[in-house]
Order: sequence, then C-alpha cells, then structure tokens
Amino acid sequence: MKSYPSITTKIDFSKSYHLFNKFDGSNIRAEWNPKKGFYKFGSRTQLLTPDQAVLYPSIEAFLNKYNEPLSSRFSKMKSESVIAFFEWFGPNSFAGSHPDPLSEMKPVVIDVAVYKKGILPPEKFIDLMDGLEIPPVLHQGRISEELFQSVRNSTLPGMGLEGVVGKGEYSQREGSPIMIKIKSNAWLDALKVRCGNDEQMFNRLK
Repeated sequence: MKSYPSITTKIDFSKSYHLFNKFDGSNIRAEWNPKKGFYKFGSRTQLLTPDQAVLYPSIEAFLNKYNEPLSSRFSKMKSESVIAFFEWFGPNSFAGSHPDPLSEMKPVVIDVAVYKKGILPPEKFIDLMDGLEIPPVLHQGRISEELFQSVRNSTLPGMGLEGVVGKGEYSQREGSPIMIKIKSNAWLDALKVRCGNDEQMFNRLK
C-alpha cells in the first residue's frame, strides 16, 4: 500500500506551485479497487485496526463523506487501484495529538494516487474532487519572498496555524508533483514548547 511521501522545506522560487492550506492532522490512506471498493485503510506506517481508538473511527467518517462520490469517479478511471490520502483532524489537533471528541473530528482528502501513474498533479486533483471538500487553494504561481514571509508570519489569508503545502510540476522520478511545505513561526514555536528539550522529537515533527 503506497505511503504518502515526505515533503521538503526546500523551495525552488523559480517554479510555480498551487499552495494548499495544510491541515494539522494524521495522514490516513484509503485504498480502492473496482471489485472491493474502499477496502484497506492505513496510517503512514501500518494498517488501521479497531484498537486504535482515535484513528480507526476515521474509516467510517471517510466512507460516510467520500465513498459514494469517489467510488463513482474512480470507476471511470478504469484503474486497478486508487489510493485517497486524507487528513483526520479536529479543531485542536496538533502535531499528531487529537484532544477533541471524535464527534468534532473530520476527514479531508488531500491527494489521490492512481496505480502506475502516481499522485495526481494539482490541476487534475482539483478537477477530480470538484464539489467535494479538499484543502483550499490559497495561491497559484511562483512563491515570492513576500508570500513566503506571509506564511511564516501567519498573515496569508485563509491559512491555518500550521502553514501550507505547495504542489508543483509533475516529477516522473518521484511519481508525484514536486511538493514543498512552509510552516508558520507560530506553529514551530508551539511545537518547541510541546517538545521541550527533546530536540530529536522536534526535528522529526517539524
């Protein structure tokens, strides 16, 4: 089952990107095929099991919200397998912690990967998900220093606490669009407080 790729903080300022708001949630994979529909769900590292009290309920929430429309759209692709990647989060989710009741948490699809084609370019992803909830697009084009600093300072309209994810041109080598992330100073400061003196944890989560 394909895992979601790690995202670099290194930006090529000569390239154009779609900047999406970055939800601060847990990344979940939902695999679909024409015979079984959505039949396999996993976190970044393992399949979900009922004993995972916070993450396992994301399956039902995802199916209630996305199963019917995505199954219809995926069927038209004539693909052996498609994976929908979604974030599972609540109003106060932070760096993998989810203190909110499950009734306040929700799934939002952030990317779609098609068998042997990889993660869809941002334009195709947006078209495929028309009418369904995805992270809002906050900018399209090159990233200026002013725009970069507006994310750092949390002044870019529409962004949440964590920051943004940029998706650029498709990379055959990566099997996905070139992706970058910009975190806000406010989120990084909060993470430093959370991690205390554990520098290894900070570097892993940032």
